[in-house]
Order: sequence, then structure tokens, then C-alpha cells
Amino acid sequence: MSDRTFGWVQDSGEIAALKRIAAIFVRDSETHRYLKEYAIPRYVPERCGKKALLDALAQPGELTYEYGMLKGKGDSSTTQLTVRENIEMFGIAESEAQKRVAARGRGNAACSGLIQAVLVAQKKFESTGESKPYQGDWPAECFLRLAVSIGMLDYCAATDTCALSETGKRYYETAEGSLEERNLLISMFLSCPPVVRVLSLLADSDGMTKFEIGSRLGFVGEAGFTTVPQNYFAYACNAIDVDKSVLEGTADKYARMIGGWLVKIKLAEKNKRFYTESYLNREYEVDLEAYRATEEGRRRLRQLAGYSSRGKTSKIVLKEMLATKTPDKKYVRNRRALIIEYLNGSSAKTVDDVCKFLASQGFDETNECVEDDIKGFVNIGLTVIESGSAYRITDKIEKLDVSYQPPKRSSERSDVTLVKERCRSRLKTIDHRYLNLIELSRDGAANREFEIQTIAFLTNELGFRGVRLGESRKPDGVVYERDYGAIIDNKAYKDGYNLPIAQADEMIRYLEENNARDPGLNKTEWWNCFPPEIARFCFVFVSSSFKGEFGKQLAYIRRRTNVPGSAINAENLLYLGESIKSGTMSRRDFFKILACNSEVEIGLTP
Repeated sequence: MSDRTFGWVQDSGEIAALKRIAAIFVRDSETHRYLKEYAIPRYVPERCGKKALLDALAQPGELTYEYGMLKGKGDSSTTQLTVRENIEMFGIAESEAQKRVAARGRGNAACSGLIQAVLVAQKKFESTGESKPYQGDWPAECFLRLAVSIGMLDYCAATDTCALSETGKRYYETAEGSLEERNLLISMFLSCPPVVRVLSLLADSDGMTKFEIGSRLGFVGEAGFTTVPQNYFAYACNAIDVDKSVLEGTADKYARMIGGWLVKIKLAEKNKRFYTESYLNREYEVDLEAYRATEEGRRRLRQLAGYSSRGKTSKIVLKEMLATKTPDKKYVRNRRALIIEYLNGSSAKTVDDVCKFLASQGFDETNECVEDDIKGFVNIGLTVIESGSAYRITDKIEKLDVSYQPPKRSSERSDVTLVKERCRSRLKTIDHRYLNLIELSRDGAANREFEIQTIAFLTNELGFRGVRLGESRKPDGVVYERDYGAIIDNKAYKDGYNLPIAQADEMIRYLEENNARDPGLNKTEWWNCFPPEIARFCFVFVSSSFKGEFGKQLAYIRRRTNVPGSAINAENLLYLGESIKSGTMSRRDFFKILACNSEVEIGLTP
């Protein structure tokens, strides 16, 4: 059984492409013939599965394709085109072909999937000015996820295959540009809960940005649903040396994509707005796109809820949409699927009821875990009705597979999940969205997000003043309160951070620059983020855990700079925040603790 993700989609804005994808499953359609007679023979080398693709197109009976055959193989070494293949496929000069081969990557990858072959790449070749005649595997997979998520394709997890659904067949048969096509397209999109969630948010507002939507989208505290604070983005847009093009959380990307779909099917509209955001005790203006529900969008939403004679519309809830990047996806998806089915009955259930039900199914979960899952169901677009302290999901739900093998106690849960659950029950005042720090601290590819979320936690949640810096020749972030400041270095490592000498020397440089405040040492003058009245400083390394001789390196930094510091893992940072927000510790004590010259460990009573 393959591990796929549905319901959450990026890079699939061209809705018209869905018709071409549906046509792949219709024998002897124009698209089917194009693939069989031209695209696959010409653009797919033998080593990339040409024969298998042609055999699949020629299979008898209903056309069903393996997921991998549809999306393609990516830009691995086996898919890289040779100089001769470039010349033969695209008719380019040898010198240009040699450039593409030398560059490697997606731009030089062969076509290896059916959906790849029916999507034209947006980027044009410099030499010819023409678009590449097929897409890469990532955009192809995004469109495939979309087609499954809105019910155009049926996905079989057991065989990892896709087939055209009855709805997809009806959609394919509608005339281009017809009212029937549009109504069916809208119906398909509104069967996808995240689309309904975004439209519902827009209908209850006079306009929202992707950041505002993203902050209310997805499951609580998961690294797969990060969002950039809008006030930080406003600051970044006004800062000269901050690359704002990469400042977009995963949930923000989903919000932008879904907002774009709603605009294209005329259930929402988009316009530019000026926003004024407060950051570092200053006001910053930023020009952002805002999405707003149209009157038709509001009307369709009422129909969806069953407030009209048409009755309530079904929502497609695939198990594969119930967790994205979080560890132990299988375990978490099974748990959430069971909760949805249990709450989708005729009577409301309390959290205690849910925990007892889960225990009968082999899942040992806390009330806090269930409460966060229920919040997540709202954030993904399900209709959860709360009656006193009981809950009920009132949607008509389709395609939810609740079959599973009972878990073996905690053996299916990784250390990351167990740490999050331990934190979840202890964080009484902290917003559980910041549990994502646990996952982000272990993901080396997410260091930028780790930096942003750490500073957001310290400033937006705990009330410190500070800023994420994180660009070349600057610390990752700084925070301060009254006359005390801290320089922060985030290090996302799966198996712990040992603080090598090179990183210790880098921190020494930052501390020396901050002390000297000489533009000749660093033209970025990052230290100006601290107000002049800040007289005392400390430093802190934040990671998943620490190992090796990091203690010696902390002492080395202290000896070289006479500035105290510490190391703290994401779990203890959350506990420290809980102490501050609950009022048992002052923000000034925060800096005293970070100046302990060792690893910070906070003990909280479970």
C-alpha cells in the first residue's frame, strides 16, 4: 500500500487541464490518441518506461492506471536526457543540448508519466522561445492529487491505481464552456472539504489574505500546516535584505491555491489591498492580495449546508487527507478517520466518549489530543456542531476508509509524536499550533520555517519584542524585553545537534559584532534590531536535542566573549513559554534562564 496525500494541493492553477486529464481515461479520445501515437513514442525514452505506458494505454476494458505511471518519475539519474535525445526531441542545436545536459535537474528530465505528457510546461526554452511540450513530475502529481481530491478520479489505495469516476465521466462529456460543465466543476470542487473551509472563511469576512486564511487551515500544531505571521511578512516586504519570495508557509500555499480555484469558478474574487501591520513597535504597510466570496459563492455555500431545497451536498473525505507531513501518518490518519466516523453518528459525543471509543479500537489517546483533532476537523472543512461539551459532525461523508490494523500500543508512534503528546497535555495556555516546533526542529529541510515559527512563538504568543533575521551574515533571530536581549540560532537536526566549532565561532562573531557595532565589521548592521537601551545580552541555540561536546562549546563561547548563553530543545522552549504565559515566570526571568551556560531543562508537573 502506497503512502499518498490528497486534499492538500499546490501548483495546479490551470483548471482547464482537468478535462485533458479526464480524457486520458477515455479510450480513443483525442488526448488518448495523442498519448498513444505521438507523445509517449516521442518524449519517453525506453529506460523511462515507454513500453509500460503504451501497454497501459492499450489495456482492454476500463482504463485504470498506476499512480506512478500518471505522475512520472521525476528528475532522477535514469530520467536525465542525453545530448542526442535533446536534439532529436526538441530540434535544438548541439550546443544548447549540451547546456541542458550540464544543468541537469527537472529542466533536463525526460517525460515519464501520462499526465506529464498532456500538460505543457510554463517555462520557455531560451534558445527557441517555445515551451517544453510536457511538464515535470511535481506539477503532474499536483494535478493528480486535485483530480482525486475533488472526486474526478477514484483512487484505490490497495493497488495504488486511479480510474475515472462516474462524476469524472459526466464532466468529460460536458461541452467546453457550457453551463453544465461549470455547474459540475463547482460541484466537484465543493465536495472537497478544504475548498469549503476557505469559502466559508471568506463568506464570514469582507476579505482575507492567504496568511489570514492559512492561519486557520489544517490540523493544529503540524509542520505540514505552517503559516507566516502577516505582521512579519509586512516587515519583510519593507526590509531591504529579506527575501520575501520564500516567506510562505505550507498552509499559506494551500490557501493561495484554493483561493485561486474559487476565483476561477467565480465563487470568489481577488483584489489588492493595503494592510497596516505592527511589528517591532512600528507600523508597516504592505500591498497584499485579498480573497472575498462572491454572492454566488455565498449562495452555493448555503446550498452546500442544506439550507435550500436541494439538500446537503456530500463531502469527499479521504483518509490520505487526514495527515500530511507529520510522522506516523498511518497511525494518525487511522485515529482521525475513526473519530470522524464516530462523531458522524446521530448523537453528539463528549471528548471522554471519544477517548473510550478509541481505546476500544486500540488507540490510547489523551483528551487534549482528541480536542486538537476536533479543532482540526473544523479547519479542514468539516461541519462540527458543539452542544455543550459534546460534538457531532453533520456532513454527508463519502469515501472515508476506516479499515485498519489495530496499533500495538505505542509501537506505531515515533519519538516525535510521543513528545508532542507529552507537550500537548502540559500546555494549558500556549496555543497548540506551536507544537509544530517539535516537528520542525527535527527537519533539516525546514530550517527557515523553524526560524520563523520560533520567533513567532516568542513574539506573537509570549509578547517579547524581536525579529527573525536569518539571512546571510545575520543571526537567525533576536528577542528582547526592556534592557535584556537574546541572540538566537536555530538548528533543525533529526538526531540532535552537537554544536561544531565552526558554528560556535559564528556565534562568537555575532556577539563581537553586537558589542562593537561597527558597520565595517558587517554592513547589514543587524544589531540595530536591538534598541539602544539594551545593555545585557545572552545567546541561545534552539534544536531538537543536543549531543556530543556541545557543553564545552557553550563554555568556549562564554570565555571568548564574556557573554552567557545556553542550549534549549523545542520541547523545553514550549514549557518555558507555558511558564511565562501562565504567569508563573516573568519575561525577565526568561533571559536569566537562557544565561545559565548549559542546556535548559524545564520541569512541569504532568
